[in-house]
Amino acid sequence: MKFTTYLLSFILMLAVLTACGSSDGTTTHTILVSGVVFAGPADGVTVTAKTTAGVVVATSASSDSTGVFTVAIPTTALSGDLIFETTGSGAIFTDEATATSTTLGTLSVFVPAGTLSAGSSVTLDPSSTIVQRLIAGGKTRTAAFSIYSSSFGYKPDFTIKPAFANISTASTTPQRLAGFRAAVFSQLTNDIIDPTTASTGIGGAVRQFELLQAIADDLSDGVLDGKKNGGSVVKTASNFTIPEDILNQYNASLLKFQTSGNNKTKLTPSLINAPISGKVSLTPSYRVEYVPPTTGEYISADTFQLKITKRSDGTAATGLATSIVLNPYMVMGTMGGGGNWPGAVVETGTPGTYTGTIHYSMETYWGLDMYWKLYVFIGSETALFYPNVATLTNMTDTVSVSYYNASDLTGTSRRRYRIWRESLTAGTGGTYDLTLFVSAPDSGTSTHGSVSSANNYAVYAGQNAWANSPLTINAVTVQYYNGSTWIGLTPVGTNTGKFIASSLPLTAGAQGSVYLRLIINGTTYTNANTGTAWDASDSTTSNAVQNFKVTP
Repeated sequence: MKFTTYLLSFILMLAVLTACGSSDGTTTHTILVSGVVFAGPADGVTVTAKTTAGVVVATSASSDSTGVFTVAIPTTALSGDLIFETTGSGAIFTDEATATSTTLGTLSVFVPAGTLSAGSSVTLDPSSTIVQRLIAGGKTRTAAFSIYSSSFGYKPDFTIKPAFANISTASTTPQRLAGFRAAVFSQLTNDIIDPTTASTGIGGAVRQFELLQAIADDLSDGVLDGKKNGGSVVKTASNFTIPEDILNQYNASLLKFQTSGNNKTKLTPSLINAPISGKVSLTPSYRVEYVPPTTGEYISADTFQLKITKRSDGTAATGLATSIVLNPYMVMGTMGGGGNWPGAVVETGTPGTYTGTIHYSMETYWGLDMYWKLYVFIGSETALFYPNVATLTNMTDTVSVSYYNASDLTGTSRRRYRIWRESLTAGTGGTYDLTLFVSAPDSGTSTHGSVSSANNYAVYAGQNAWANSPLTINAVTVQYYNGSTWIGLTPVGTNTGKFIASSLPLTAGAQGSVYLRLIINGTTYTNANTGTAWDASDSTTSNAVQNFKVTP
């Protein structure tokens, strides 16, 4: 009996050693790694793990219907970088944008040395594929992640298993967010417009994998703009031209899928990153390049440039200043608000280059709950950008104040004027100069395409700023109180709506108050939509006065 038991044990041990042995008879130890192939979930796909030199170290069995696979990785391979990549043919996945099944292409992920252990999870999806191909093209892993996150607004994590966006699940927020982000590339594949043919879509969901490779090629120079190093145009394997405004098209697809009936993730807008603004927007006739301020985009005054060329021949588009209307539009959940700024663009001495100035009332928040769209209307055509508006250094400083007069109505509402902070600069002798801008937020509106917003006009003598309730402005006075008397501000330039308060006795680093009042056509406007009229005997606390707070 003992001999029989020993014999059986020996046979079992021999079988185990044989299973762990290599072709040359040596023992190979492995760890079991699981993962998911996701573009949505891919059924029937094989995954190979290989070194960066292309040597295959392991191959998985076919994935199940949820895209899950397992693969035994030799422990000897764990000390080096690995690439997991889909292989073979016949696998299918459900395309999130169209909710249809189609053939899977190649997905991959770069797995750094020393990061895998028994039970590790590895995801192959669109974002991991782009990052892997950036690394294969010569980027360091750190540089690849930096380029990706600066373009798309987030850093991918291949350890997270995405939740299928087309199905409502009890998955974690990171899983649902990963699934949503994968779905955006599906939506982009369906929506993208070829600039050379104006055709929509890249040619079916199966072309998504060509698009991912082309995006990686595009990002090889660090910028997502349809061009490689040296300016050559990027094309997919099937000869689809990647548009120069691909980042803005990606943003549009992100917003489209977020409101799509196929999006079952139940992610609130605040959990989804706000769009990252591209610098180029293509209209049927024009290429519009947005050049933000060198100091960044901030609430209150924002001055930038627009470089506009004709798409027909690439020449500078001149003489457009009077036909351009700017509309900064804040999206706030299911609501939104903004205003058109006609006359806020001037042409510079460089042909086709224009300077635009608008005023933001609040900052961009991280998420789709509050972010800015900047519409640039050129006649009947629209260019769109997504500025990332930051707050002032001191968040308690004043951005703008409003003024009304009880007897000045447009319909049943009091006509409103706003005084905006333009800039605060050092003056002479330790004093400071505060430049302000006066606007008239018209109760009338202008509609451009599907966007309808109140008009905003610079206020100056001779302006008729109220299209809905005409008022000829004959005289404008802005004053500040110096403790004993009212001092008139000096107009800046001609017909700009700007005024400067010079030599203000403010202290560097300390918040100070500048008391302001506004007089239009001899009538003093108060700082409240309701309340009594201005009391001339009360110089600093009446409704006529606004406490404009600034910190040098």
